[in-house]
Formats: sequence, C-alpha cells, structure tokens
Amino acid sequence: MRNSIKNKIEISKKPTNHHVKLADGREFFSMCAIDALGSTFVFGQDTEISSICPVSEEEIHVKIKNNEIVEHSPENIQAIHVDLSAVENWAANC
Repeated sequence: MRNSIKNKIEISKKPTNHHVKLADGREFFSMCAIDALGSTFVFGQDTEISSICPVSEEEIHVKIKNNEIVEHSPENIQAIHVDLSAVENWAANC
C-alpha cells in the first residue's frame, strides 16, 4: 500500500522527561520512555536518549547504534511498567 503509515510514536511539543536526539541532529521530547526507545526504529537512525526516572528521579542515558543499545547508564537499567495513577503528571512520565 503506497503512502500508508508504517510506524508512529508520540512526540511532545512541550518538554517531558524523555529527550531524544537523532543522528541527523533533530531533537524532540517523547511522551514516554518506550516511545523514546522506539524512535530509533521509526526514524531509522541512531539515537541518543536522556530521560529522568519518574520514580527515583535518576538520570538515564541510552545510546542506540545500528538498532542495538551500545551504551547506557545506570548499569542496572531496566524497563518496567509503573502504575501511572500514582504519578501526578502521568502524561509526562509514562
């Protein structure tokens, strides 16, 4: 099917806890960490992600090259589901 949508991610006009920088220099904020991770596949580019954990407020950095995570901090980083009803600004912290 020509001109069809293949992928999408949520991008915010306003700052969120999830900043994404693409290899071509474009930068944006994603609505959640999963969208930030998925941006490398949607845009087909290497990606650098800087996030802040909504629970611990710890800074998180991830670098993706050739569709693989090549750098990350902290060392024990994990992606988990969090009960967003416990977070006041859940839309910026999903």
